Amino acid sequence: MITKQTRFDTALYPLPEKLRSTLSTLPVYIKEMAQEIRLRAERPVCITAMGNLYVTKDGKIEKTPVQNALKIDSKELYEVLISLTNHSVYTRVEELREGYVSMKGGHRAGVCGQFTEGFFKNVSSINIRIAKEIDKVATPLYTKTDGGLLIVGSAGSGKTTVLRDLVKYLSETGKRISLIDTRGEIAACEKGVPTLNVGVNTDIICTKDKARGAEIALRTMFPQIICFDEIGTEAELKSVSECFNAGVEIITTAHASSIYEIRNRRVTSKLLQTGAIKNIALLSLKNELKIELIDIQEVKNFAMA
Repeated sequence: MITKQTRFDTALYPLPEKLRSTLSTLPVYIKEMAQEIRLRAERPVCITAMGNLYVTKDGKIEKTPVQNALKIDSKELYEVLISLTNHSVYTRVEELREGYVSMKGGHRAGVCGQFTEGFFKNVSSINIRIAKEIDKVATPLYTKTDGGLLIVGSAGSGKTTVLRDLVKYLSETGKRISLIDTRGEIAACEKGVPTLNVGVNTDIICTKDKARGAEIALRTMFPQIICFDEIGTEAELKSVSECFNAGVEIITTAHASSIYEIRNRRVTSKLLQTGAIKNIALLSLKNELKIELIDIQEVKNFAMA
C-alpha cells in the first residue's frame, strides 16, 4: 500500500544522493505532513508542512534557518532539472514554458530561473509538489455532482486531491468518467497505466489542451461525466457549454478562496453562467482540509447584496 510517507520518498528520486539520503531519514510525521520540497540555489532546503520547516545537515528539523542548514548549490540544482527531464531538457520545453515539469508518481516540480531559447539556462529554484492520494477525502461531495460541480480553493488547498478521490468514487459506482489529465497529476499515467487510483470505469486523456480533450471525450467515449483540473480559458468554457448541451455533467476546479472571488473572477463567473454547474465546493486548508458546500444561487445572491 502506498502511504503518505512513501509518497514523500518517491518524490526524492531527482535529488542529489546526499540530499536524497538526508531527506529520506526525516521522521514519518514530517513526511506525512509535507506538501512541498523547496530547493533554492545556495539557500536552505525548505519543507512546506503547515508552515516552513528547515532541515539541518544531520537531518534535524528547525522552524527557522540555522547555520548548519542543508543547502543545495547552483550546479546541483541544475542537475535536478536534468534528472527531472530524464536528461533531455529540450523534450520538456512545452512544460517548462508553463513553469513546471511533471514527475513520476503524479508529483510536479515548479521551476524558476532564466528561461531563454526554449529552456532554462540558469535555475534559481525548484519546488517539488508532493502528490497526495487520500481515500474518502471527498466524501461530502459524493452525492453533490448531479448537475455539475465546481471545486474551488486557493493554491495548495487540496483541489486535485479531492477531484481524484471524487473521480475514483464515481467511477467505482459504475459511472462512465472521462478524465482530462493535463499535467499528469490526477492519474499519473505511465505507459498508459494510471499509477494513482482513479477508478475502474475512468478513461484518461492526457493532453495539455483541455478543450480538445473534452471534445475528444465527448465525441468518442460517450461519458456520463467529464472531469478536468483548473478551468481557465474561453475555449474550455466553450467545451463546458457543449458538454452541458449534450447532457454530460462537468466536474472541474478553479482558483478562488471566497464567494466574492468566485463571483468576480472572469472564468468562474462565466462558468456559472453556462448553466453547467449546480453546486460549488469551497476548500480551505489550515490544520485539516475543510469542504464547504455552496449553492450556486448563494453566489448569485451575493452579487446582488
